[in-house]
Amino acid sequence: MPDTYDHITLMCRLKAAQRRNKELESGERYIQLEELHQKEYNVYEHKIEKLKKELADAHKETIRVRNYWFQVLEDMLREFEKAQKRSAQELRKMEIRALNAEKQRDDALDKAAVFRHQFYEAASRLEEEQGISVRPDGWKTEYFQRHEFALKTEPERRSAYADMLLSPVMHTDCTNARENGKSCQAYVCATPDGKALYFAREKKGHEGVKGTVAEDYQGILVHDHDITFYNYGADHQECLAHVLRYLKASIENEPNRTWNKKMHALVQEMVHFRNGCRQPHGPDPEIVSGFEKRYREILETARKEYENIPANDYYKDGYNLFLRMEKYMHNHLLFLHDIRVPATNNEAERLLRNYKRKQAQAVTFRSFESIDYLCQCMSMLVLMRLEEPENIFDRVSRIFG
Repeated sequence: MPDTYDHITLMCRLKAAQRRNKELESGERYIQLEELHQKEYNVYEHKIEKLKKELADAHKETIRVRNYWFQVLEDMLREFEKAQKRSAQELRKMEIRALNAEKQRDDALDKAAVFRHQFYEAASRLEEEQGISVRPDGWKTEYFQRHEFALKTEPERRSAYADMLLSPVMHTDCTNARENGKSCQAYVCATPDGKALYFAREKKGHEGVKGTVAEDYQGILVHDHDITFYNYGADHQECLAHVLRYLKASIENEPNRTWNKKMHALVQEMVHFRNGCRQPHGPDPEIVSGFEKRYREILETARKEYENIPANDYYKDGYNLFLRMEKYMHNHLLFLHDIRVPATNNEAERLLRNYKRKQAQAVTFRSFESIDYLCQCMSMLVLMRLEEPENIFDRVSRIFG
């Protein structure tokens, strides 16, 4: 039985081989293979032609879009040049107007100073020669003294103003003042070398900054998070003492969050590290880079925590602090990159405490001029302590003559 099966198998294989051999000898197999190859070749040739056409169309579209953008850029460049020329013309006009306005302002201030001096002299003659008292409670004596002192020390304060504009770093801050129960502001500008000037202003914001050293200053301003100050100066450092207080309040009101604790510890560490650096060698760039990396990681932690558990309606200061520290990261960490920049605004706050003590003694001033003269006198006293700390009383006596 097995032999019969093998024989049949071999015969089938033999017939199949003979058939293929016959096809090969007659050329039918070659013709079939050639026809199959030709069909495949035609298919691929069609695909190649189609791809070539698409490539040509894409190339044409690229050229068209490129030419279009070149035309757009050229139009934009022409518009920009026109706008630049218009801006330059407007700038020249504004410079001329500013110079004229500054001259008019100086002339008006000089005239006002003359009128104030004449008023003081007339009031003094009225009081001394004609026997008419102008000081029923004694307050006007101090008023006239402050007025006279402010007038006679104006050149020194102007000189200090000019010197402070040249300082690379300047502190600035403001506090509330009271005039007949109404609210006004007392500003202070101070430089690291000890110079300081006080300014009385009726309003806060840009109207308050106008006329202070900060308005014309082009260096680094150190201040708290008052958005108004970001419109002045070349760069800014926010007071980290305020940030630490805000973080502490966030820790107390949001005890379940971790980012505020980590950020509080990091800010303390950065301030301690910066206080240990000495000029002329600044902080190590690698260490500073590590601080910045940790700062960003903590902010990312805060983002995730507030996404998982949003801030409630009763306390959003922590969330607002996170947003502020993220947006103004450069202004929170500038003190790590510039050895001249302090981490806090303690200098300006210390000077404003002197005014607050005087305000507490007076309770309220009867006129805005009284606050203005007080600020001018306090400015001069700071400058005098800086120049002659042992002879302040003699210097004041010489000014009064």
